[in-house]
Amino acid sequence: MCGIAGKIYLNGKKVNGADLKSMTDAISHRGPDGEGFYINPSGNVGLGHRRLAIIDLSPAASQPMTNEDGTIWIVYNGEIYNFQELRSDLERLGHKFKSKSDTEVIIHLYEEYGIDCLKHLRGMFAFAVWDEKNQQLFLARDRLGKKPLKYYLGKDVFIFASELKAILTQLAVKPEVDDEALPHFFAFNHLAASATGFKEIYKLPPAHYAVLKDNQLTTRKYWEIDFGKKAKFASYEEAKIELKRLLTEAVEKRLIADVPLGAMLSGGIDSSLVVGLMSRFSRPKTFSIGFAEEKLDERLFARIVADHFGADHTDLEVKPDTIEILPKLVRQYEEPYADSSALPTYYLAELTRRSVKVALNGDGGDEAFGGYRRYKYWNLFHYFKKDIYYDIATRQYFSSLNPKPYTLNPKLKRLDDIFKLAYQTFLPNDLLIKMDIATMAFGLEARSPFLDQELVEFAASLPSFWKVSGLKTKIILKDAFKDFLPEEIMKRRKYGFELPVDNWFRGPLYQWASDIFLDSSTIKRGYFDKKEIEKLLKEHKTGVKNHGQRIWLLLCFEFWLGLK
Repeated sequence: MCGIAGKIYLNGKKVNGADLKSMTDAISHRGPDGEGFYINPSGNVGLGHRRLAIIDLSPAASQPMTNEDGTIWIVYNGEIYNFQELRSDLERLGHKFKSKSDTEVIIHLYEEYGIDCLKHLRGMFAFAVWDEKNQQLFLARDRLGKKPLKYYLGKDVFIFASELKAILTQLAVKPEVDDEALPHFFAFNHLAASATGFKEIYKLPPAHYAVLKDNQLTTRKYWEIDFGKKAKFASYEEAKIELKRLLTEAVEKRLIADVPLGAMLSGGIDSSLVVGLMSRFSRPKTFSIGFAEEKLDERLFARIVADHFGADHTDLEVKPDTIEILPKLVRQYEEPYADSSALPTYYLAELTRRSVKVALNGDGGDEAFGGYRRYKYWNLFHYFKKDIYYDIATRQYFSSLNPKPYTLNPKLKRLDDIFKLAYQTFLPNDLLIKMDIATMAFGLEARSPFLDQELVEFAASLPSFWKVSGLKTKIILKDAFKDFLPEEIMKRRKYGFELPVDNWFRGPLYQWASDIFLDSSTIKRGYFDKKEIEKLLKEHKTGVKNHGQRIWLLLCFEFWLGLK
């Protein structure tokens, strides 16, 4: 895990080392263990790196890293979980290694296979490879979008980095709000896959690579999850055995590290399974967070799981006064983002980092095995032989029982369409951004066994009714591990990780929010109508309507505008 940055002039101008330094300083939180720089012989290409040392803590694993003859250079953020197998294969092909890191494996894979090296990587990554012989920059991002990669392409310069903070340090970049990206944010609480909220600055989408050559940037998609290719199992029991094997292997591979590890434990099925499988190898350290409101507080369930598996457990309560950190949180997320669960996740990351440097989590379990209510909705509508649609404008599912006057909404003909949609939208654009930014703010590496490529592809190959049937969800996952988790965990109701914002903005934080919205500087920006804001606040205060999430979103947007 690290922070990467780079600058390439397209007009022959020389890269200034001070510019690279300012970029890496802006993302030093991603890599507090060291920094490094490389400028090519011509002087027009510069790479910068901030290191979070996880595997091979020696100087030999420092970046930017090069091959034997200094013609290929890489800056890389992530973990390749099959790097040991890949290294053995490459050594048999004659490649020589100077470190024990996974970074060096990518270099030699690129030497051997070029861009097709991506086919061999099993893990999370965002990297940039400068190929001096071919005078090209090769950038890539992992299949599901766990690690970020953002870039700016101007007339004379190309700039990339793990975070916007680094790109915005450069004088060539003039931040201007991308108004066309905002409707998506207001509908979904986050931006679309390639948007950042600023004109001319973009995210490389998940499962994409880009090549900058001859002053031209081309991007290509190299992988897509396939729900049409169904595996043929001798029986449901055989599929359960394979599921247990794959999840156990995914957890075991994510325990490889030269630093202390732990786990984020919500007390839900997914994170509980991860902790339980970790306990087969060593006593895990676990961390959870909760709220005073009983129905939102999962700490009791987390404690049950921790005790069941003998974990060393720590928890923390989030209180309303912690929301005053919102401006800092918005600055960390750096683009329009309003998932309120980002705040507890941020505090959970801080709590976890006090004890460990790597933490496993249960992210991806709901997407793989159908843990959300939307899957139940589809089954319900399907039962009544009604079509179900996904409204891209309002983030809602609806059926022909209550049709809406939209013509561009995709019709979800199969349950697998909803599974695929989650992998394309909510997971990379919301959930994974939330976890990456929150954890890396404290130099904490997050690992997600349920997002293992082989496990994801296996889950996609299963018949959808083995995962969701009627109003039952995660069927095969629960069946496979029914005797593994405590009964209270297997039968508990699912809760999200959202803040109790309705109560907070109706009570202790009402005046705080009002003062911000009605401040003259807020109104002068021109995005908010004072009368509408006053109406919204009054309706929420009096209980006419619950606008807590909308208030949160508008606050996040206002603080983001203040950063520009």
